[in-house]
Amino acid sequence: MGLILLAFIHLQNTAITLSYQVKQSAAFIEELKRENKAYELQMLKLKSLDRIEYVAREKLGMIEPEEVLLKDNKLVD
Repeated sequence: MGLILLAFIHLQNTAITLSYQVKQSAAFIEELKRENKAYELQMLKLKSLDRIEYVAREKLGMIEPEEVLLKDNKLVD
């Protein structure tokens, strides 16, 4: 009888420990999801054409070309 009681207590303790670990893992997953969404938003902002143009013009000093050469050396305005 004592051995059965000890086994039951051990199983209860194991179940409580695993339940706590599951809750911790779920909270960590939610934190990672929020972080991932923030990174996705940052990526979209960085990829925006307006931002790319701003960086090219203001930070890199680039300008739009006046004309473009094609493969057969014909000019396109």
